Amino acid sequence: MKRTIQCLVALSLFAAFSGCAVLGLKSQNQKIQATGFVSLRIEKPPQSAPTYVLALDNKGQILGAQSVGTSGVATFAIPIGQGVRVIAFSDINRNRALDVGEPCGVLDGIVPVPLGDPSQRSRVHDVRLGIRGGGTPVGLSVPDSAGAAVEVALGEIAKISDARFNPDIGVEGLWKPGSSLFKGALGLYFIEPYDASRTPVLFVHGIGGSPRDFTKLISSLDTSHYQAWFFTYPSGFRLEKVSTALATMLELVRKQHGVRHVYLVAHSMGGVVARSAILRMADSSVLPPVEKFISIATPWGGHAAAKSGLRALKYPVPAWIDMAPGSAFLKSLWSRELPKTTRYWLLFGYYTKQMPWLTLNNDTVIDMRSALLPAAQDEAFRVFGIEKSHEQILSSPETIRKMKEFLAGP
Repeated sequence: MKRTIQCLVALSLFAAFSGCAVLGLKSQNQKIQATGFVSLRIEKPPQSAPTYVLALDNKGQILGAQSVGTSGVATFAIPIGQGVRVIAFSDINRNRALDVGEPCGVLDGIVPVPLGDPSQRSRVHDVRLGIRGGGTPVGLSVPDSAGAAVEVALGEIAKISDARFNPDIGVEGLWKPGSSLFKGALGLYFIEPYDASRTPVLFVHGIGGSPRDFTKLISSLDTSHYQAWFFTYPSGFRLEKVSTALATMLELVRKQHGVRHVYLVAHSMGGVVARSAILRMADSSVLPPVEKFISIATPWGGHAAAKSGLRALKYPVPAWIDMAPGSAFLKSLWSRELPKTTRYWLLFGYYTKQMPWLTLNNDTVIDMRSALLPAAQDEAFRVFGIEKSHEQILSSPETIRKMKEFLAGP
């Protein structure tokens, strides 16, 4: 988190960009613009044998391969501009090849959804396994290399102390979002096996952050009533893509486990991502909306540093486009209200030591005029200020007390 704050400060002062950093951002932007997402869901994958999903180009060459878990979901990052053929099969004899009589499914002509175009929303293609006749690609083998496969966690059990949630990886997700996709930087994780008797509380980190930012808040949860989940993502991506990913993953996990009640706790830019996801789920889901939502130190009106970065660089971090004050994304975010059944609390920080690169009132990272956007205040059931910095607020006893009060309340 400290390195994230330093990045924001340096950006505001136009002092952070060495030649290598600028070249790195250019490379990341080019990677994102040239890549598309293909997501598949195998309907009721057999549990008695491994199920594989392969993505092939129009010449029949394998682009990527993935073994699916109980969720039945596989995701690939594919170069855009070509159609993709998907073949899924249950490997009954466990020889990593499609043989006669093994259930399989085929989808042709899938077009990857560009990662760099927020106007094109990703979708999950359903694949049904069955015994096929003529035309079945018998003999197709699963390669040892995953290729274009992207590991996306959907309810995987993990500890926030795991090396994959190291804060440095969160920072890399900001500056190198395209590369981070292939390092397990995207997923919705459980702290422990799902327990239907306890309500899930999903934590969403901010820009350059990691699940470890919530260590104190998660450890303070009353585990007799709640279970902690967390969402991690490369925070440099366009926020429309990130919020769509969060909404899709949460819906898939809820349907898989029959989860009706879920609460969200989000920090900094994570609040923007969470609110967008809640709105998206309200549009498309048959499940009840998120019941409780707490934002902590969220720049609801954007951040001036993001706008400065757009002016300074030809190839900026993609997320800055959406976090710049007055962006199309932020305007769309506030074009409608949260569902009536979603109860929202707004927590913000303030700090007595003023930062010269921000306006007079701030938490060392975001201005109060952004944290206390009138539309956000109007929507909140409670607004509460805590005299802590942007980073300190996550470990503050007052924040913990307020979170517990809100979760336990009506």
